[in-house]
Amino acid sequence: MIEPAFAQLFHPDEEYRATGIVLLRLEEDRMVQLDLFGEVLRAEKFSRVYQAVDHLREQFGKHTVFLGSSYLAHKLAQHAGRRGDAPERTQRLFKGETKRQRLGIPMFMGEVR
Repeated sequence: MIEPAFAQLFHPDEEYRATGIVLLRLEEDRMVQLDLFGEVLRAEKFSRVYQAVDHLREQFGKHTVFLGSSYLAHKLAQHAGRRGDAPERTQRLFKGETKRQRLGIPMFMGEVR
């Protein structure tokens, strides 16, 4: 317990600049307390799901697995909807570029007179 030691060391009239705590003889907690609603088991199941998703991402790329609720965002073009246009820069790609990876070369999109 920290309260008895704190009561001995703390003086309300003194100004303290810093404080610290040292933890000694820590041991791994091997006992798992199951809760009333099964959240511990649910968390373990999700951990296995996340590991499987990480494995798929490493093997096939980061956009292989995504939330079903974001399907339309992955399927539709950028800016589709109210504006209804894609930026001109994404329509004119340099050799070696993809929509996701750009070369670090500036591109002037105006008229030259």
